[in-house]
This record gives sequence, C-alpha cells and structure tokens, in this order.
Amino acid sequence: MKKLILSAAVASALFLASCGPSKQDALTYSDKIVAIGKEMDATSVMFINQIDGHNVDSLKLAYGKFDSQAASSLEECKNMPPFAKKTDFKDAAVEYFNSIRKLVDNEGKGMVDIMTKDTSQITEQDVTNVKAFATAYDSQYKAALQKVQDAQAAFAKEWKFEIDPNK
Repeated sequence: MKKLILSAAVASALFLASCGPSKQDALTYSDKIVAIGKEMDATSVMFINQIDGHNVDSLKLAYGKFDSQAASSLEECKNMPPFAKKTDFKDAAVEYFNSIRKLVDNEGKGMVDIMTKDTSQITEQDVTNVKAFATAYDSQYKAALQKVQDAQAAFAKEWKFEIDPNK
C-alpha cells in the first residue's frame, strides 16, 4: 500500500512539473516587464518636463536620473529569464530599453547640451535643433513602444490573459 501511495505521489509530481508555467505565471512575467518600464517612464516624464530649460540644475539632475534609470531598466530586463523557453516578449522589451538608452544618449543629451547654455547664447538654430531632437525622440519612442506592446499582446494571446490598460 505504501508503495502505491508513493508511486502515485511521484507520478502526480511529475505530471504537475511537466505542465509548465501557468497563465498566472505568464501574467506575472508580463507585469514584471511592465513594472520595469513604468519605473523608467517616471524618470522620462520628469526629464521631459524639465526640457524647457528654465531650471538648468533641475534639467541636469532629471537627465542624470533618466540616464541612470534607463541603464538599470535595460540591465534588469536583460537579466530576466526566458518564459517557457521563449524569449520573444523579453527580446522586444530589451530592444525597447535599448532604444530608450539610445534616445537618452543622443536626442536627450542633445537637448540638454543646448538647454543648459546661458540663455543669451541660445540661437534660433538651437531652438530649431531642440525641436528636431524632440520630434525625433517622440517618433522613435512611439515606434519602440509599439513594438514592445505588440510583443506583449502576442504573449498575452498565447497565454490567454487580458492586458489591463490601467497597469
């Protein structure tokens, strides 16, 4: 009798282990990637709100925080394990965070370099350049965000869960 119970317990454990991750596990994985993005988005908004250049010290501080958060968000996402041996969603998220890093290093830095000049040194060309940087930033950000959102939608469809737009 004990052998039968032990055999049944082992068989049950093997069966459960072979089932793999659940829908809830997939949702938790998705939520983790979204949480990493939200941390970065908060510092992004803080940076964007300082671009007007009225407070140079705040702009530099906000840029530094955004730069640091973008780097740590990218690393945190890179270090996440694959989900159910697949990396499509994670790869899209890493690509998104890489895109943000490039935006910080290029367009973000370009805007900061101009907006931290003494106001008497800012030319019309500088203003035009800031607008061009901002337009490129917005365009590239939207494209990168769309890719990761599409990957999340495919992930959600595969694992049969709804994406909560409020998260």
